[in-house]
Amino acid sequence: METDQWFIVREEKYKWIENLKTNSIMKYYDYDKAKSIIKENKSKGLIEASLGMQEDWFWTAETIWENGKYVRVLKENSEIGGIKGSNWATPVLELIFPDETKITLNCYK
Repeated sequence: METDQWFIVREEKYKWIENLKTNSIMKYYDYDKAKSIIKENKSKGLIEASLGMQEDWFWTAETIWENGKYVRVLKENSEIGGIKGSNWATPVLELIFPDETKITLNCYK
């Protein structure tokens, strides 16, 4: 790659990063919403609830409720999967029921 081409690629990458920083809205886990949804679904046989980033579920998801009780303390500034929120991924709550139905809901503020 010639020097001029490299500069253009680098400058475009820099513009993309700056655009991402300035135009992205930070989305934080909404623990109150998660607790409310879990409370509403207990009577429907909820087995497990997990929080994580939808676009990066494998690395960020953590079980927060199972076997009828919370297994994680959810308070302001808690981290799930090592993060509090994201400016590119969507914080979601996944609910699992006895018939193996999974429901995934946005869960951010």
